[in-house]
Amino acid sequence: MGDALLEWPLAEHNGLCRYTENTITNVDELVVHCLRAVKEGVALDDEDAELDVGCIGVLLTDERNRPIARLSISAPLQRRQASWAALLKTAWDQLADCMGYVH
Repeated sequence: MGDALLEWPLAEHNGLCRYTENTITNVDELVVHCLRAVKEGVALDDEDAELDVGCIGVLLTDERNRPIARLSISAPLQRRQASWAALLKTAWDQLADCMGYVH
């Protein structure tokens, strides 16, 4: 996550485009949102990019805790379930095992 924080000046320079009224367009707010997601191990999209669509995502990291990919589920917001976060984390654990990552 530390390397990703180096990219914030780019976001500040280019701006953060608003797609819906829920889109985070303030860099400081985005940093808080991202740090919370890292701490909790899961990120939520609550109509940030598209109305009535919500996503749950997990960051996939290697054995050195460097981000290598993400895994997410998108669905109509009213059907999204918090329990999907645990399913994503389990799927990541299985993928990590298959790829030989120590996690």
